[in-house]
Amino acid sequence: MNSSSELKLYTPIIPRELAAIPGFLFVAILVANILILVTFNRMKTMKLQHYFMCVLSVNDLLTISTLLPSIIGISQGYVWLSDDHCKLIAILSHIFVATTDWLYCVICVERSYSILRPLDHRTLLIKYKPKSLAIKLSGVMILFVMTTIIALTYTNVLTATFDTSFGMCLYAIDWQYFTSMGVLFCIVPLVIEVVTHLLILMKMKKSGIQGRKRIVKAI
Repeated sequence: MNSSSELKLYTPIIPRELAAIPGFLFVAILVANILILVTFNRMKTMKLQHYFMCVLSVNDLLTISTLLPSIIGISQGYVWLSDDHCKLIAILSHIFVATTDWLYCVICVERSYSILRPLDHRTLLIKYKPKSLAIKLSGVMILFVMTTIIALTYTNVLTATFDTSFGMCLYAIDWQYFTSMGVLFCIVPLVIEVVTHLLILMKMKKSGIQGRKRIVKAI
């Protein structure tokens, strides 16, 4: 890659005296998402959106797991990351963050579909059980995210090296990769979410008071 076409980034390792901060955040996110999973597991009946929330919680747990190498390194006083570790952390963090973005899109589309076409939505849930439908939709979306990011990453548009003198991961990202990531996993999901919310608002304006109450309840 030419240096002129690269975006230089770095992930600093937090000083040891501040090691408690990422450790506290890690524990807080871990406990919060486990509580969410336990709560949904105790529910007698779960709706489609509840299964999506469970997938989001699992994805959050996977996301914070990418922090473990840094946290362990800080607590031990030595960061044992290699170049391969740095690249793996970048790939996993991109996958998990992009998965969260697209999961929100799936939830927005599903909720808007249930409001705009309630009968078709109900028929779909009868044909495919909520759990089965959630697994299929989430699986297709996650597969799309993983294959796209891995394909982009392993075309050598992202290089990673661990600087032992400063204790940080240094990244060089090709602008093409940066642009593709921004469009696929930021702009497109944002547009989908905005459009679905606008469609719901238009539906609410056309509905009466009782219709608006049903829409709010469905959301």
